[in-house]
Amino acid sequence: MKNAIVKINPADYGLEESKARLIEQAFKPMIDKMVELEKEYNQIIKLPLTPEACNQAHELRLKYVKVRTGTAVIHKKVKEFYVSGGRFVDGWKNSQLFASQGLEEKLKGIEDYYKNIEKERIATLQEERFNALNPYNPGFTPETLGEMQDEVWSNYFNGVKLAFEQRQAAEKKVEEERIAREKAEALERKRIREENEQLKVEAAEQERVQAIEREKREKAEAVRRRKMERERKAFQVKLDKEIKARERLEAANLKKVAAEKALKAEKKKAALAPDVEKLNKLAADIPDYLFPACKSKEANRIVEEAYNRLVAISEWILAETKNME
Repeated sequence: MKNAIVKINPADYGLEESKARLIEQAFKPMIDKMVELEKEYNQIIKLPLTPEACNQAHELRLKYVKVRTGTAVIHKKVKEFYVSGGRFVDGWKNSQLFASQGLEEKLKGIEDYYKNIEKERIATLQEERFNALNPYNPGFTPETLGEMQDEVWSNYFNGVKLAFEQRQAAEKKVEEERIAREKAEALERKRIREENEQLKVEAAEQERVQAIEREKREKAEAVRRRKMERERKAFQVKLDKEIKARERLEAANLKKVAAEKALKAEKKKAALAPDVEKLNKLAADIPDYLFPACKSKEANRIVEEAYNRLVAISEWILAETKNME
């Protein structure tokens, strides 16, 4: 359908142009009405917004609503027609299929008579050969056993059987080796257990002997320590006596030296006594010196400084005379 309002391409829906026109004719009255209404629409949208223009827009909208609902009614009727037509076509197909299918199956059975016999033979042979292989645990079983030539089958069967027998022999050998290994390991564990028991007995005996030896050593060590303690005490007594004797001797020597030193000091003091007395008298006389009274402050400062210096000299003389004693 091609016009200013709606554009639909029938090819987009898989329809031929001639068949699409039948559907277009059903919707054409509604499209024509929309074309008529478009002129009125173009006039209204150009009007200024007034109460009258609003009323005209309302009336035109209702006309569009009427066209739209009319189109929906047409759509429903047309679609129902084509849906019913589709079911009608399906009925023709199903009727023909029902009538033809049974005949085709009978003809197919006649056509495949010898093929079916061959299939049954192959299936039977497949089952027989599968059952023949099953005791030998082939693992993977080909789906073409029934199609094998007798010679091929014989070779395949003998190969599977031989592989099974070899596998059984290998497994038997492995099992025998496992049993022998377990026996050997059990014997070795028994030998180790017995050896450990013997080692425990020997270790206990060795521990007993070592305990006796240890006790002997401890007793001998105790005797040695007691002897050393007695010797140490005897030595300490002797040493204490020697130290006391030495201390008495040193004290006597110190007393003698002190007496000699005191005597020497007395002699020195006696020899120095006249000079010491003279120096002490000088030190005592110095502070008694009569200083003059001065009028000026500077002169009195000098007199005071001279006095202080003379007192310091007096104290120095007294200190030096003590060292002479």
